[in-house]
Amino acid sequence: MTSTDPYQQLAQTQLAPPTTWRGTLKHLGPGFILSASIVGSGELIATTHLGATAGFVVLWVILVSCFVKVAVQLEFGKQAILTGPTTMESLNALPGPRLGNNRYSICRRLRSTMV
Repeated sequence: MTSTDPYQQLAQTQLAPPTTWRGTLKHLGPGFILSASIVGSGELIATTHLGATAGFVVLWVILVSCFVKVAVQLEFGKQAILTGPTTMESLNALPGPRLGNNRYSICRRLRSTMV
């Protein structure tokens, strides 16, 4: 059984970059879907609730969290592409106490998101 790299880019399969506005829009589809997945309904509810209760005093928290969230998700994606394992598999490989087959920190994080 031979191991092939699914992320290897061959010169003969690479497409030329689009030169027209319409061609660019055709290639932006997956990027728009990914950017829409970054902002979910939970964040919309949390940020509006925070704004309603605290006002403009904590606007900086919302702005900083938006930038940090994008940076963290980009790094998770780079890690998965460069190494192969998914983000959860990489986090599960970190040292620390285990709870069954998973790391305690992952179980605790998943539990906190469900509550």
